[in-house]
Amino acid sequence: MSYIPRSARSPHATDRRVPGAPRTSARAAPRAAGGRALPKLSLGQKSARVLQFLYALGNPRIARAMKSVVFKKSVVDDGWTLLRDLRIVHVDAGPPVDPNALRRLDEWENRWFPVANASLRRHHPTVRDAVFLNLNQAEGLDVIHSVSVFLERVDRLAASSVPADQAATALLAERGLNAETLGEARELLQRLMSAPMDDAPPTPDDKEALAAREDALWAWYLEWSVLARTVVTDRRLLRSLGFLRSKSNGGVDEEDADGDEDGGDEDDTAPTPAPAG
Repeated sequence: MSYIPRSARSPHATDRRVPGAPRTSARAAPRAAGGRALPKLSLGQKSARVLQFLYALGNPRIARAMKSVVFKKSVVDDGWTLLRDLRIVHVDAGPPVDPNALRRLDEWENRWFPVANASLRRHHPTVRDAVFLNLNQAEGLDVIHSVSVFLERVDRLAASSVPADQAATALLAERGLNAETLGEARELLQRLMSAPMDDAPPTPDDKEALAAREDALWAWYLEWSVLARTVVTDRRLLRSLGFLRSKSNGGVDEEDADGDEDGGDEDDTAPTPAPAG
């Protein structure tokens, strides 16, 4: 049975509270199947999940499965629009990015993506499939996303206790993808992500508008993620959509719940696109 997030249930469900019993707080932590408390998601975490979901929807196999729930291009366009409009960034006049840093990051990607791909494909094909899932070399500003995802997945390998992941990390280091090389990419990303921001604090109207945009984006995601769980059954496709995660001990995948939609005001908007892994 597909997991249906708490916020996706009917708001008209019967109140089963025992008469006379104290009313629990509306902020009580929701729980998944088995009584496990769901994590609260920050704005950045929600954005990352939506980004991974949107990228995966470009898979023709997923698109075909979604046709049964009247999935259209306009649905994807709505999702991208809501995600794009979520955070309005005011920057001073000037170029949006450092063109020299962008060129160097593109050169870094052109050199090291093929090295990692070829090395892992021969010696650790399963790890290679995980690292390069829905990930290809990009051009222009898309390089920022591709390299960010690659670094996140390589870091995940390095932190893993799975022997195959450790061996893959050692192999990449032997091929030249060591701490120094990875650090070069991180430094370039930091330069590209840095923008002169307006120091004026947000007004209550700004916060209210942001909350409304966040609610609209998350409502879109909750609706279509439930529909996708209903019609997509292949576990590899579900993983690419962000619904499954691999256990660190190499065991079977487990479902990744959507968490508490009232994730608080934490601003977790560091460049960590979802994914797509």
